[in-house]
Amino acid sequence: QAVFFGVCLLADGWPRKDRVGRSLLLLRDCLFSILAFPVGTFVVVSFWSLYAYDRELIFPEILDTIIPRWLNHAMHSTVLPLLLAEIAVCYHQYPSRSEEH
Repeated sequence: QAVFFGVCLLADGWPRKDRVGRSLLLLRDCLFSILAFPVGTFVVVSFWSLYAYDRELIFPEILDTIIPRWLNHAMHSTVLPLLLAEIAVCYHQYPSRSEEH
């Protein structure tokens, strides 16, 4: 997630008229559609589903003394709202699918 949002920062700050700017936009769009959104969504849904089913499977109570509750939410909850905000705010040109038979 940090790498993706770093690329977003570079892509938004770089002029889009030159080759590097267009390459950064292409990289941003590919990273978002291939890695950031699918993996981020999977992490949030799978973590909180397992947490609700049986907390000890994924986040034992002993970890509460090491990892505070706010940090747990920062790692496993804030990812999805940030990705949804990215969808709402930024236009993404998604890679085309090849239709080979």
